[in-house]
Parts: sequence; C-alpha cells; structure tokens
Amino acid sequence: MKSFFSLLSLLLLINSLHAQINTNRFLISGKLSGGMIQKDFYTTYGLSAEYLIKNKFGLVYNLDAISSNKTFSLHNTMGITGGALLIYDGFLSITDNDPKTTPDFGLIGGIICLIIPDGISYHQPIGYRWDISPYANLLGVDFVYNSSKQFENIRYACSFGTKFSYLFKDNLFYAFYVETRKSGIQPWSLGIGAGLGFTIKHKEESVQNKTEKKTN
Repeated sequence: MKSFFSLLSLLLLINSLHAQINTNRFLISGKLSGGMIQKDFYTTYGLSAEYLIKNKFGLVYNLDAISSNKTFSLHNTMGITGGALLIYDGFLSITDNDPKTTPDFGLIGGIICLIIPDGISYHQPIGYRWDISPYANLLGVDFVYNSSKQFENIRYACSFGTKFSYLFKDNLFYAFYVETRKSGIQPWSLGIGAGLGFTIKHKEESVQNKTEKKTN
C-alpha cells in the first residue's frame, strides 16, 4: 500500500511540474546525430521545428541531410514536398493563358499541404527546466542520392524516438535524443543525437512578464 501511495504521489508531482520549455509556442533547433544500419555508419544533421498545442502535443517538422558511405539523402515532410509541387503547378496555370485551367486548386491545396507535419510529439515535464518528449514521425520522405551525388529515388521515411530537453536560459535549450528510423525497404536503424535550440514564448506569457516587471 505504501508503494502505491508513493507512486501516486510521484505521478501527481510530475503532473504539477511545469518545465518552462513546454510553456512556449514554438521550439526550433539544429541537430546532429549518428547511427548504424547494417554495419554502415550514418550521420544526420538538420533542423527541427515544433508547434506546441496546449503545452503538451507538438506538431513536428524536420529538414535533414543524411550521409553514409553509400548514399546521401535529403529528408523532408510529405506536406512540404507535395505543397511545393501544387503551388508550382498553380503558378503554371496562371501563366499558361488557358482559360480552362484554374490555379485555385494548386495554390490553395499547396498552402494547406505546407502545414501538414512530419510527425507528432508529447511533452511531459520531469523536473525544473527538464522535459521528456516521445515522438513519432510518420509522414516523411527521403530524396536519395548515390555516392556520386546522382539522384536515385524517393523513399517513404518514418522514425520513432524520445527526446530529453533542458532549458538552460529563458529561451535556449539543449536536446538529447535516441531514435529508430526506417527509409524505404531498408531495415530499421538506431541512432542517438543532440541539438541546440531556442523557443518562442506564448504572446500571453510575454504580456504577463511585462506586467510583472512594471509591477516590480
């Protein structure tokens, strides 16, 4: 019974914590990671952005370059890739002088596609300034090039992992993560990485901070 109440108290304590990182609206970071796939070492470097909803759930967007001995890949979200193509098609419809074609679908559809994320995350405070966030990236695409930098094909890509973040300044944080990744028919890989990023606070919080400074 004591163990039960101890566990319950711990859960209540965790839920009552508010790590400052998840009170922000946007998280933007640069990242670098390494991993193994079939005894082949690869390196990933890129940018990651999250839009937080109600301080818990995040919409994840990734732009990565993945390099190994055999291939080089550029990773992006399906939404951004498809959206860019639709917008391009919409602009072509404007300039082709054909009254039968309309740019509305391409332009509007492309803009809608641009907001589709690579994946989702869930943020949970685990201590003062500490945050843990499992994530699942399900809507990614890899543009694969060979060792001579010649384009080969396009692959569906997904990844699952957990990120640990520490806010060491009001708007700066470290991030460490471990993830497993799959690209096309390739087997699952395992990698670890780190990142450095910044946050953009809620508008309401910024107003509140200004009010508190004036009061003090």
